[in-house]
Amino acid sequence: MTSPDRSMGEIFDTALQNGIRNILTVCGAVLFFSVVSRLLLDIIPIGGVSRALSAGLLEFVTGTVKISGLSIPTAQKLIYTSIIVGFAGISVHAQVMAVIAKYRLSLIPYIIGKALHGLLAGLYMFIYLYFNPITSAVFEPSISRSFASVSAFEAVTAAAVIIMCIVCAIGLFIREHKRDTDF
Repeated sequence: MTSPDRSMGEIFDTALQNGIRNILTVCGAVLFFSVVSRLLLDIIPIGGVSRALSAGLLEFVTGTVKISGLSIPTAQKLIYTSIIVGFAGISVHAQVMAVIAKYRLSLIPYIIGKALHGLLAGLYMFIYLYFNPITSAVFEPSISRSFASVSAFEAVTAAAVIIMCIVCAIGLFIREHKRDTDF
């Protein structure tokens, strides 16, 4: 829908500029914190899990890659990765700060919530692995076929959710269009 003040071309141009700006913000934050992580970890004499967790606290993709390369049991890798992904890294927090800066909202509750999220994610993974330990059978072909059927079920569920979202969006568009034409 266009307003009398702006044409469809102007709206499209603004949307493109905003999208490109957001992409540059995200990519810039990832790149910046990856470099900072690398520099800090080269200066600070830590190694192993501490180094990977520190990298993950700064930029979570870098941290998860470092965790995956460690020579520790898979269960520990899953727990540490859950903590890192739950917290999301300072890089993501900086991106959130850039987006909400114009609203003058405090990031303190958000960061505390994300820290708790990371700790709870690690705890949940620990509890899950306690009751469902990882065995070598997970990686056998006969077992992976049953996993594929579960994954197919999840894919169908995800497709159904996406279709429902599209239907809801179309319904909202039609309702808004009717409301606009009534005036």
